Amino acid sequence: MLTGQGKIKRAEFRTLMSGHTHEDVDSFFANLSAVIKHGGHRLHTPFDYVSVLDDYLQRDDVRPQEPHYEVVLMDQSRTSIWFC
Repeated sequence: MLTGQGKIKRAEFRTLMSGHTHEDVDSFFANLSAVIKHGGHRLHTPFDYVSVLDDYLQRDDVRPQEPHYEVVLMDQSRTSIWFC
């Protein structure tokens, strides 16, 4: 419609291949969920979760193509955003 009205010269529509867009992320979170659920951990505080996540991410078989991880507890956020 926009090209027909002369408002734009050209438009393209692209999509990712079906079935290949989130496989690695989905499997990562499925494995992480299993570690949390069946790992026998007592997760009573947010710091307990940080510890389990950090231990999991430091394993050599977890996402070896991304060698550095840092697990940080984010317990505060800003309510206002300043633009300069």
